[in-house]
Amino acid sequence: MLNIRRFSALGFMVLLCLASFSGPLMESEVMAEKLTVEIGEPIVVNRYQGQETVADRQTEHYCGLIRAGNGNVIVLYNLRPDAVPPTDVPLEQYLKDNMGYRITTDNGRTWSAQQELGPNAGNKGGALADGTVLVPSSWTWWVNEHDLRMSIQRSADGGRTWCLERDVRVTFPPERRLVLSGGWAKKRLTGRVDMYFWGNIIPLDKTTAVGTMYGWFSGSKMMRCILIRSTDRGRSWQFVSMIAGDDKLTRHGGYGEPSIVRCRDGRLLCVMRTGYAEPRILEQCWSSDA
Repeated sequence: MLNIRRFSALGFMVLLCLASFSGPLMESEVMAEKLTVEIGEPIVVNRYQGQETVADRQTEHYCGLIRAGNGNVIVLYNLRPDAVPPTDVPLEQYLKDNMGYRITTDNGRTWSAQQELGPNAGNKGGALADGTVLVPSSWTWWVNEHDLRMSIQRSADGGRTWCLERDVRVTFPPERRLVLSGGWAKKRLTGRVDMYFWGNIIPLDKTTAVGTMYGWFSGSKMMRCILIRSTDRGRSWQFVSMIAGDDKLTRHGGYGEPSIVRCRDGRLLCVMRTGYAEPRILEQCWSSDA
């Protein structure tokens, strides 16, 4: 059962601001536990320290947070810009160790030294029911029109050590046919698929977890977001359903970069951005039968 709601990014920010700064609440208005806020000097988690003088080659710091089973919190962030890789640098060299990460054991008060996670690591992921952390690659690679492969970094000790699984398959039904990437990727990244892992991994039970991807199928005019499921602790994945898709070219830029959480009532809530075209909105979707 799906329920879709839309709201603007600006409106969402204003709503948060109003909720945060609307003044003291009467006791009868308090609906949850009291919130304690600590105010202090900003904590800089990471700062670009490279030698690049060209802004387009400096990191964009797209980031993600994962809480491991042992309580560690891992922050992941890009070490490469969100731009076409430069042609004067070998692609293998440019993409090696493309993701940085730091670990906090004291709820963000202090962070470890930077370490690198690669190759092709993403900045999203999650922890399984037993606390094992999974970080899939954002980019995926062609097997056939109904199967793709991605890599997954797996850590059972809160991010201290990692095991790279290079051939993790995602399988799609006959009616969902994958397509190869075009543009610069077609020339320099042979076999890259226009379907990307993005968002959180949510455990449903001891062995089952769900995650999200976005991209194109054959015949798609715009991006769509999909739900995938693993029943073997993330070692293989299967297409479950399309969360949202829209091929009306005048509406917006399509659905991309989804993020999901499991709500208190057990439903999955997914929020998605809609590209760069007007009206520049975020939209959300619920599922009660994940």
